[in-house]
Amino acid sequence: PEDSNLVIQNVILSDFQRIQKEQKSQETLKQFSVYPIQLAPERKENIYIDSVWFADPIRRTATTNELFMRVVNKSETNLQNVEVVVKMDGLNKSFYTDVPAMQSKSTSITFSDRSAGFKKGQITVVDNHVLFDDTYFLSYEVKTGANVLVVNAEDAIDNVEIVLGLENYYKVTSTQITSITLDDFKNKDLVIINGANAIPTGVQNYLMDFNESGGTLALFPGKQVNRPEWNQFLGKLNLPLMGAVVTSGTKIKSLNYDDQFIKGVIEKRSERLNLPAVTKAIQPIIGGTSNFNELIKMQNGLPLFGYSNGTAKTYMFYGSLHPDWGNISRDALFSTMILRISELSQRLQPLSLTIGEQGSFPIYSESEGEQALHLSNAQFDFIPQTSVKSGVRYISLNQFDNYQQLLAGNYTIKDSRERGVLSINYSRAESVLDYFTESEITDFFTNKNAAEVSFKRVDGVSTPLNDLRINKPFSYWKICIILTLIFVLIEMLLVRFLKQ
Repeated sequence: PEDSNLVIQNVILSDFQRIQKEQKSQETLKQFSVYPIQLAPERKENIYIDSVWFADPIRRTATTNELFMRVVNKSETNLQNVEVVVKMDGLNKSFYTDVPAMQSKSTSITFSDRSAGFKKGQITVVDNHVLFDDTYFLSYEVKTGANVLVVNAEDAIDNVEIVLGLENYYKVTSTQITSITLDDFKNKDLVIINGANAIPTGVQNYLMDFNESGGTLALFPGKQVNRPEWNQFLGKLNLPLMGAVVTSGTKIKSLNYDDQFIKGVIEKRSERLNLPAVTKAIQPIIGGTSNFNELIKMQNGLPLFGYSNGTAKTYMFYGSLHPDWGNISRDALFSTMILRISELSQRLQPLSLTIGEQGSFPIYSESEGEQALHLSNAQFDFIPQTSVKSGVRYISLNQFDNYQQLLAGNYTIKDSRERGVLSINYSRAESVLDYFTESEITDFFTNKNAAEVSFKRVDGVSTPLNDLRINKPFSYWKICIILTLIFVLIEMLLVRFLKQ
């Protein structure tokens, strides 16, 4: 009770690292005497791999991949010739880089995947101090093709399927919008709506579920659209709604060279491109909720083609491919659009998840029966929490019973067969070796109305325990604290040397 004379003594052993923002709380410590002991590190410097990414998101065999990594130097010294080791599916390559003091350096290597399948690897920066964040694990899949469903409607054109047939990489099936079923969407990466004047509510629901499960949509309206029905669908996708038909200033003026969509197929800017003409277009009504990235713009300033970023992309053409609206479907730009959409439609999985942070990992292959998924490597084999949304299974680490049981590394995902590889990394929140000062620590507990605050700092192997003014009923308290410190130091040494 609050009126009791009982005072509870708390000895807190911590390095008091700044890894979280201070949370406001009305909690009081009136009945507590607090003895914070700060375990001060010998060196406040660290170098680590912060993040990893590819220049282009799509992996294909016999194509050049550019893999980027960011190396962070949290020390007051300019580091030269820092060794970085990259191991990726048979690739074992080392290089050296310079990282300025208290800055980061992004660098990259190039390599090619010689075969399809699941790939895993790791990137390590050579560091002799803090070790847990020196290696970044990653994995991805190199696919043999992309599966495309073409949904034909009243004003469909043949050129969509003709263009996709130019490359064996794309596996194309087609159906009519009036006979589409849920089974048509299974194992598809991309669905193209070809010349639809109306999209019935049932078809809208199919398309929304497909998009929310990571599938890409490409929408090409017909020439006599049912505007209310289309706008209902576009609103669900957070795309600009359809306005009036425009006939002036509709010649294509420019491409968005800064976007990865264009940059991946047209490397150099050019003002002399012979762009096709459209005689009619639909004015996009860009509202506050629209999430729209322009790719092609007309002379009247309106966008003709672009996409929205949701769970997966949705591409929208504000016009019709029908010859009555222009000749764009017979131009090389149209072929480039269709092939690039199809290439980027592959369902991508995260390169890795971070222990303790929000995130989920999708499994796009169909499950066989009710068998549980396992995550396993040489040290572990456990069943993670999974959920199903829109027919896709997701692995989550958010509610794992004890994060300390997980080690960073590459894990095989399997039930009756291998389903993929999941890479797990430690959070880099503790990589920044920044610590609260004595005054900040004591002020924190004083502001909580602690009955007494007595701060001590442990440097190296020296201890200030004899100076602690603890009102002790027994004489075992000091032995317990000394043993705790010894065990903490032993654990730190074991973690350091075992990982080496």
